[in-house]
Amino acid sequence: MENQLWVFLTTFGIIFLAEIGDKTNLVAISLSAESEFPKWVLLGGALGLGFISGIGVLFAVILGDMVNVKFIPLISGSLFLLLGIWELKEYFSNHKNEQDERENTEDLGSQVVQTSRLRTVLRSFSLIGLAEFGDKSQLFLITSALSLNPFFVLLGGILGLFSVLTLSVIFGKELQKRIPRHKLELIVAVLFLLSGLLILSEFRF
Repeated sequence: MENQLWVFLTTFGIIFLAEIGDKTNLVAISLSAESEFPKWVLLGGALGLGFISGIGVLFAVILGDMVNVKFIPLISGSLFLLLGIWELKEYFSNHKNEQDERENTEDLGSQVVQTSRLRTVLRSFSLIGLAEFGDKSQLFLITSALSLNPFFVLLGGILGLFSVLTLSVIFGKELQKRIPRHKLELIVAVLFLLSGLLILSEFRF
C-alpha cells in the first residue's frame, strides 16, 4: 500500500509541476478567458484530460513498446497554429462589425444559452485534450504505466492535471473581469499561436 501511495503522490507532483506554464495551461486560460461559461470550460477540459490520460495509460498496458507518439506534436501543433490564425481572422472581422454583433447577441438572449454551454464543453474537451495529446506529461504517464501500477499512475496524473486546469480556469476568469472582451479575443489568438509553436518545438524527426 505504501508503494502504491508513493506512485500516486510522485505522479501527482510531477504532473502538477510539469503542467504549470505548459501549453495545455495556456489553452485552458485562453478558453476560460473568452468564455461566458468558465465552469463548463472546466468540465469539458477535465473530461478531455481524463480521456486522453486514460487512452495513454490503456495503450501502455495493452500495446507496451508498440506505442508511438512521435508525430503527434507535429499534427496537434499545426492544428493549434491554424486555430490561432482563425482566431486572428475572427478578431479583425468582429472588430469591424462590433456594434452589429452586440445587437445580434442581445436579440438572441437566453435561447442560445444551452447550446453555448454544450459548445463550450465540446470545444474545451477537444482543444484541451488535443493540447495534452502527445505532451510530455502524457508520455510520462505512458512510460510510468509500463513499469508501475497503472491505476495509481492514472489517478495521480488525472488529479495533477485537474488541479492545474482548475487554477488555469480561475486565472482565465479573472482576466475576463479585468480585460475588455475585444482585447481578450486578440490575446486568445496569440496564446493559440504560442501553444502551437510550443507543441511543434517538441517534435523531433
